[in-house]
Amino acid sequence: MKIFRIVFIVIILIITGLNLYIVSRLGYPYVIDFDFEKPKKIPYKIGDVVRPLGKLDFDKGVWVAYIYIHYDDYSDLHRSIPKWGLLKSTDIKLFKQMKRDWKFRYTGSDVATVQSQIIFYCDGKRVFESGICLDDYLQCLQSRYFGCIKGPNLVKSCSQFEMRYFPVITF
Repeated sequence: MKIFRIVFIVIILIITGLNLYIVSRLGYPYVIDFDFEKPKKIPYKIGDVVRPLGKLDFDKGVWVAYIYIHYDDYSDLHRSIPKWGLLKSTDIKLFKQMKRDWKFRYTGSDVATVQSQIIFYCDGKRVFESGICLDDYLQCLQSRYFGCIKGPNLVKSCSQFEMRYFPVITF
């Protein structure tokens, strides 16, 4: 019985190691995140200005942002965005520019097929997340809190993120 347990554990470790190796070679990350306070939904009216990063204070704390590009989005991805599973930035100047430039008009629309994500962390705690579409024909953020909001500055900002090579991100 003891040998069976040892063999079982070794097999699980080998499978996990192979899976992590394959994932790292393809660029698809595992994101393990246990800490997130869900924001309250704001009752927007059509035409309202939505500033999704408006309440984030980039002058306090240690900031990092990730863009997870789902492999289904590679075919239509804007040419200035790397076709890679995970992009990362710690550039506070870029984050402040994104906060200033990312102003959207609320339209009440939704896009059900957005699979890629952008996530901001401050001091290891997830403080913002949204679906993101960076296609040639559609650039938008998608969230249950504000629906689908389209913006012209998404690719300009997101193209400055760098490729991340390690497949497991934990916080």
